[in-house]
Amino acid sequence: MENIISINTGNAIVDAVGKINFSGNVIPEAWYHTIVNDNGKVNLLAINILSDIVYWYRPTEVRDELTGSISFVKKFHDEELLQRSYEQLSQKFNISTKQAREAIIVLEQLGVVKRVFRTVKTAMGTYPNVMFLELYPVVLLNLTYPKNTDDVSNSGNTSEKENTTLQEGKGIFTKKETYPSENVKTNTKTTTEIKTEISTTTIEAEKTSSETMPSDNNSVDENTDVVVQKTKELFGEYNFSDGDINALVKEAKSNYDKIYNAYLCLKQSHSRITNVVGWLIHNIRAGILPRYTPDQEAKSAQQNFKNFSQREYDFSLLEKKILGIK
Repeated sequence: MENIISINTGNAIVDAVGKINFSGNVIPEAWYHTIVNDNGKVNLLAINILSDIVYWYRPTEVRDELTGSISFVKKFHDEELLQRSYEQLSQKFNISTKQAREAIIVLEQLGVVKRVFRTVKTAMGTYPNVMFLELYPVVLLNLTYPKNTDDVSNSGNTSEKENTTLQEGKGIFTKKETYPSENVKTNTKTTTEIKTEISTTTIEAEKTSSETMPSDNNSVDENTDVVVQKTKELFGEYNFSDGDINALVKEAKSNYDKIYNAYLCLKQSHSRITNVVGWLIHNIRAGILPRYTPDQEAKSAQQNFKNFSQREYDFSLLEKKILGIK
């Protein structure tokens, strides 16, 4: 006899819903307060797209019928990153490709997603500018649990409902990034068109060139362990977790100067920032520089102290006044 689970809560509607096997995307409550536009209002499209991306990155549980052992596999076919196109997103969510692109940029500015464009070789030919979406778990954790983890900055009395603004460097794309020009046609029509039975082989020319490109201040990357320790000391007041520190160092490719520039931008920002780690990752990725360095600030203060105008006197008039001459 088939074993059927009986649901009896006393409410007919609740009992009926309890028998439905729901699957698919999950939207945490916190996202309605952490994934917002510049005006502080929720960005529902960005939330839905992120939920779909997270679904594909969530592992699938596989149980062995004979041994009962459990293993986990990934859902998407490509080995490293999830391949997606604006057209796919527009068809799935019934939106325009422009809306899809703008929503991805919002997630990218939050630091939770990064677009990577690559040339892909398949048995059917070579396809340039294929878009992949890289997910950052540390930032995702911060967006999902903004108060209940050690990944949240202790600076200020910010609440969940406060806006995560990125006024500095908003929409700024630098040569170090892998974004193609808007005029370049991306070969990302559908996943099935370039999917093969074996994993796709990617040409890492763009990735290699971006990694070997010197930084803005021509600094040399230090030993990773040294950079990790210096970064911990730099952000000591924020109580970042080891995962946060490692994410910053990884994004900066162990270049401490990039991390320090992002730190200065944070100190000079007058915006309320809910997700500090994601904000820092965005600044490092975009290569945003601070408005001024500590040396420039000190020099400016010194110049302002000496910058006063000399009083001007009419000595002939003063002389006449002293002598009583009119």
